[in-house]
Amino acid sequence: MMGKITRTACLFLLAVIITIPAFAEAKKARYRGFTVCFYDFEQLKEVKEKWHANQVRYMMCPGWKKWEYKVGTSAEAMERLLASLPEMLENCRKLDLPVIVDLHLPPTDSPNPPAKKFNNETEERNYYSDWWWKQKSNYDDMEKVWKRIAAITAQYPEQDIWLELFNEPLNWADFPQGPKVWPQWAQKLTDEIRKIDKSHPILVASGPGQLWYGFSNFPPIKDPCDNVIYTLHMWQPFLYTHQGYSGDEIRSWPGKFNDGAGGMWDKKRIIAELYQAREFQKKYGVRLHVGEFGVARYAPNGDKYLREVMEIFEDFGWDWNMHGMKEAEIWNIECNDLADVYKTKNGKQELFQSIVNEGMTRNGVRYQAYASINHSPETTTIKSGLSKRGAEVLKFMSRNLEQQKSFSPAKIRKVFVVEDNLQDNGGVRKSAGNYGSILQRQLVGYNGSKPEIAYTSLITPEKLSGLRHPIPDIADIIIVNIGDDFKGEVNPGSFGKPYGKLLSDLRQLYPHSRIFCLGGKVPQGALIAATAREHDAEYVDISGCKNMTAIATTLWNSVRQVLDSVRKSEVAAK
Repeated sequence: MMGKITRTACLFLLAVIITIPAFAEAKKARYRGFTVCFYDFEQLKEVKEKWHANQVRYMMCPGWKKWEYKVGTSAEAMERLLASLPEMLENCRKLDLPVIVDLHLPPTDSPNPPAKKFNNETEERNYYSDWWWKQKSNYDDMEKVWKRIAAITAQYPEQDIWLELFNEPLNWADFPQGPKVWPQWAQKLTDEIRKIDKSHPILVASGPGQLWYGFSNFPPIKDPCDNVIYTLHMWQPFLYTHQGYSGDEIRSWPGKFNDGAGGMWDKKRIIAELYQAREFQKKYGVRLHVGEFGVARYAPNGDKYLREVMEIFEDFGWDWNMHGMKEAEIWNIECNDLADVYKTKNGKQELFQSIVNEGMTRNGVRYQAYASINHSPETTTIKSGLSKRGAEVLKFMSRNLEQQKSFSPAKIRKVFVVEDNLQDNGGVRKSAGNYGSILQRQLVGYNGSKPEIAYTSLITPEKLSGLRHPIPDIADIIIVNIGDDFKGEVNPGSFGKPYGKLLSDLRQLYPHSRIFCLGGKVPQGALIAATAREHDAEYVDISGCKNMTAIATTLWNSVRQVLDSVRKSEVAAK
């Protein structure tokens, strides 16, 4: 290793590596799926097999379900939801389908707030919103139900389950930040869950609501299991994505909207708006997840909007769940991009939305019943099948299949470099050495395809937890170049064990990849070599290398031997 590492930095590196095991609960390198409100086995099977989803976000909504269940309180509806949760988890286990358990609405039946006169609607909204967050009983209801959920999920320690504390925490009185008391509530809920369930990641939103503005001052949750993921929603601009529900004007994408500071909204604007979340991710080295995004099915250029937001999530390395599958018809991607039914009201043709999100309200009317979205008459015929929006979603979901492909020397798609000596070149992290780029050129000569190169660091402050993020969705070849200059006591316990856990996590995330571990210095080299053998990785001895060119040549010789061996095996199998 060419970079020089101080004793303090190396001790920090070891501490970082030791924190990695909890992250191994996330068994997929990247998650792409849907929000759902069903747990039927056949419907979940369809989500996985037809759409290639590798995760679902299961919304537990007692406030909605009390109408469907015909019970009087949210608490009673929550009992029904809790009773069915084991079946949901078991169905997902059978399908090997990761699941987020989302407490979408809290099971609160608080007493009505006191009557009060207000000067305007904003004053009234802020008062009652703030009043809700000041009721200790609301927190108590959430804590009680999370203890019960945790008692259920703790019975599935090996299953890929995430626990989402609360959907869209919002106090209008604190807007544009998240509720002031929410970080305290989230911390307390995490502490209570960890007394029961120590296996599964906890998912936390900053607020306000689905927005990410709260990340600007949100304190990271302290978790003894070091297994917290942060989440946000992407519904901006709201008057575009929710047209017909919020407002009655036909709006196309891109365009001018009043979200945020107003003005033009396009792909570049969305990237700029997500600044706070990106900075939070970089500062704390955390994993970010988009729990909801979507667009009204009849919104002009809805397919383009979805494609662009998914491109952003992919570029940022974020996991995502689209909203929603077999939920409300306004988001339906399984039929065409048209409104549902048109009626004439007061001599004016208007849209009537028939929504299938059952039980949301007592009388069955969901969202806004009427809106003056004036499409031409011939668009009133609804055709089932894959919509333009659905086709875009399927393209991105199909990337989950790429993660499952076996290694082949005929096409190396991506090289992933994990090391503790990265340089920041204009905001892009790259290796202090150039062996990665040299390897890329050598692979072009070997098979004619130029693989991408992705880097992550185990020592920079921006990525404190190493492999958490960013990590690529696929990795055919992985180069591990850490620990050669470790200055602490080097033995199987203090050095070999965390290094082995690192390789184990890599193997779990990338089961088909080929891993090459660089080392050579005594006694680290011997431990790295032994640990590599234990985890089906190749040891590359660079002890005799005097410069970066020599390291690159030695690495390539090792990689080429593996490629040649696999190629011979493929020929023999034919």
